Amino acid sequence: MSSRKQMSRNGDSQLSLTRPTFTVAVIVGCMLAVWLIAWGYMLGRIQTGQTAKRIGLTVAGKIQGLAHIADDTAHKTIQNVKNGLQTIHLSNEHRENDGSDGSRAASLNATDDFIVDLDVHRYPNQRGVVSILFKRAWAPLGVDRVRELVTSGFFDGVHFHRVLRGFIAQFGISGDPAVQHNWTNRTIKDDPVVESNRRGMVTFAMAGKHSRTTQLFINYANNLFLDKQGFSPVGKVVAGMDVVDGIYAGHKEKPNQGLIQAKGNKYLEAEFPELSYIISATLKPAPNR
Repeated sequence: MSSRKQMSRNGDSQLSLTRPTFTVAVIVGCMLAVWLIAWGYMLGRIQTGQTAKRIGLTVAGKIQGLAHIADDTAHKTIQNVKNGLQTIHLSNEHRENDGSDGSRAASLNATDDFIVDLDVHRYPNQRGVVSILFKRAWAPLGVDRVRELVTSGFFDGVHFHRVLRGFIAQFGISGDPAVQHNWTNRTIKDDPVVESNRRGMVTFAMAGKHSRTTQLFINYANNLFLDKQGFSPVGKVVAGMDVVDGIYAGHKEKPNQGLIQAKGNKYLEAEFPELSYIISATLKPAPNR
């Protein structure tokens, strides 16, 4: 009996010790859970803050990069504008130096005599310059037309399509049919014959009275009989007559003028590749104006 009571007491004693321990364990567990939740919350905030910081830094970097790009673009734009202005300035200087278009009017009055330099290509790979003096006293209407043609760039790429040794070298049909079409009906009246068609003189071709348009010829010989027919010289070769003498004459009158006007240089280059042609024509003031 005493042993059972003792056991009962011991059992009661163990139960009484177990309940507080369980309670404490529950409390500690709850505290631990709260602490873990708080720690997790704080850790989450820290991580979120770090993430936000990283995002912020990334966005800031992007903004800074965009700002740098924008600044660089603006700098390049400003530089391009400066370069463009410089290019325009240089272009204007170039025009003043080479006497092209606008500057020609500024440096050369409408009544002034002038020289045209023809840069001529001769087959297969030769070049030479023919300088022609044009004087309004000889043929004012014809000289004005030559000025108009040269300043418009008409003669660039034009072939010597009719070359007869001992007679003439003829040129003046544009290699661009559209350009030629614009000039076909723009005839000018005849000038009185003041000079003679001697060797080296330059004269407009004609198909009758008041029919001059764009075609010219250089006299190889003294073709004085042309004076009586109304062919009024407008210019004279003052340098490069040897280049004129070297113009290809193998095809004589074979190139068809109608086909040249219709098809341009495509026709000539395909059928008559040896023909000499004008690379460019440059106008400049005559000396001792």
